[in-house]
Order: sequence, then structure tokens, then C-alpha cells
Amino acid sequence: MPGYDKLGHGLVGLPGARRDFWFHAAAALLAAGDDAMLTGASALYALGVLQHPPRVIDVAVPEGKGSRKRRGFRVRRGSHLGDQPVLVKQLRTVPLPYAVGDYARDAKDDAVAHALSRGMAFDRFGLDEVVAVTDERGQFPGSARLRRVLRDFDGVETHSKRERKLAGALAKRGVKLHDGPLRLRNKAGRIIAKTDLAVMDVRLDIEVDGPHHFLPEQQRKDRIRDRDMLAIGWHVIRFSVYEIDADVERVADRLVSLIERLRAGASAA
Repeated sequence: MPGYDKLGHGLVGLPGARRDFWFHAAAALLAAGDDAMLTGASALYALGVLQHPPRVIDVAVPEGKGSRKRRGFRVRRGSHLGDQPVLVKQLRTVPLPYAVGDYARDAKDDAVAHALSRGMAFDRFGLDEVVAVTDERGQFPGSARLRRVLRDFDGVETHSKRERKLAGALAKRGVKLHDGPLRLRNKAGRIIAKTDLAVMDVRLDIEVDGPHHFLPEQQRKDRIRDRDMLAIGWHVIRFSVYEIDADVERVADRLVSLIERLRAGASAA
């Protein structure tokens, strides 16, 4: 009949029903069965961690339960789902630490890092909870990416590796960097910053930011630091470790252009 949508076996959308995320999520759960739960980006959006709804609904079901007829959604078979779903608008979702693991199956490293940062900023979970659930699940699609991002939150070495990678790309372009971190002081003599990569002749601080810089409190501190740097005549430019991973040569080219502009401005002055 016109206006009625066949969403699955025995499942029909009525005319006038708003076809939004919640409509399609409810339809997916009804079609997938009583033990199905939203997972991945769908659960993260439903629980307020992601700001934009996903294009495809992801549903988690226990392993070994036979086929699931589906139309317009994806089924993720998983272990350690537990029997205590989180309810949002009467829809069942997996717990957030589990949802992040399934989100890592399809999302890029920086998107996973942003999801972790937002979850922590809203006190929805802690990194230790995500680590525990990830270890319990063992190997699963997306587990390698999630563990890599978790190491970025926790480790200094992963940050230093990106610094060295960018420094090498700049060296190939003839950019001379200060040897090691540089501690900068304000007029009162107080140390206000320690640079990552410093170009001395144009007073440029190139910051290589790990995923903890996505946290709102750290961003607030970064803004104060950058203003203090500007007050003593230093420019600051920031790149995330994921921008460097994606295309370090492009980042280096952008920096060379910026350095050339700063030098031209200094000469004109």
C-alpha cells in the first residue's frame, strides 16, 4: 500500500512515521530479535558520545545464534555481550566500553580517539574500563586499532615517534630545528611552555598533539599556553599525531609554507 514501508519480515513502517535514526534503530532491533542490542557508532550516538547519527545501524547479537534476517542494518556477532543492556528511549544498547570496540572496526584512529575523549569528558567511562573490556574480548575486528589508540593515550613513545617522523620530513626540506625541547619563560621568568619542535629564527613552536589533547580540559590549558606564547612573541601551530600518520609530507609542506610567510613578514617589518 502507498506510504507503507516493508522494513523486514513482518515489520512495516506506517505512513507519517518520522524516518530518523530512532525509527531505523527500533526497526533493526525488532528485526534482529529480542537479544539484539545497538553497538558501534549506533550505540555511541544513542548514548550521546557521537554528535551525528551513523548512516547504517549496527546491531550486536550473541555468537552462534543462527541467521538474522536483516534489511538496512548490519549484524555484529560478538562474545562477552553480557545480559544487562543499557536502555535509551526503550532501545537496548551494549555498554559504552564494548561499543567503542565495535566502532573501531570501521572508524579511523582519530575518530576512535575523539570518541574515547568525549566519553571520558562526559564521565561516561574511563580508559581502564575500555582496556578491561578489550582484554576480555581478546581478538576481534577493530581490536588492533583500538589497542593502538589506547597506547597513544597512555604512551610517551608513540608521541615521540610522530615527532621524529615530522622532524625528518622537515629536515629533508632544509628546515633547521632546535636540538631538543626548548623551555620558554614569560617576562616574570616563569616557565610557560616546553616546545615540541622549535624553529628558532621565526619563533615557531610546532606542537605534535596526542589524543589527550582532544579532552576539553586539556584544550582549555592549550589555549592558555598558546596565548602566553603569543605574548612573548612565539607562534604556535598544532598537528595531531593522526594528521602526521595520515600524510606527514603534506604536513611538512604546510609548515614550510608557513615558515616562508613568517620570514617574509619579518623581513618586511
